[in-house]
Amino acid sequence: ALTGLASAYKENKELRKATALLEKSLELNPNDNQGNRFLLATLYLEQQQYDDARAHLAKYEEEHNAFMQYSQLLLDYVTQGDNPQTREQRKAAKSYNKYVVQYLSGRKKLPKIMPDHYGLGDRNEAILYAADNRNLWRQVMGAIPWLLK
Repeated sequence: ALTGLASAYKENKELRKATALLEKSLELNPNDNQGNRFLLATLYLEQQQYDDARAHLAKYEEEHNAFMQYSQLLLDYVTQGDNPQTREQRKAAKSYNKYVVQYLSGRKKLPKIMPDHYGLGDRNEAILYAADNRNLWRQVMGAIPWLLK
């Protein structure tokens, strides 16, 4: 119920309410079988809460999935710019899931019907990440061209 309400708040641009509900959801369900940690990372970035985003992503630094890797990459690009470290992160993220860049950049269109499952590193994972984060990446000046390098 909290996840559904948080999604509705996000759709209505009530990001603070959505963030509070997802934080509460993770307290109640720390194993997070619903994937709320992914949307929470996006919400922190959308609200430019970079310290919160950094602390949140650090909790899951051992996770290897497109959601956390590309969110960390965007956070570091926004806060550090183009440097050897962020270029290395970009390379690692692209080699983990090469499809994300295609969907974030618009070179591939998102399907009208979202996949109901995904595998790590596959096209469906990229679609689901891009659906939630494409606008965020596009709002950061120069992020998409940098990602395409």
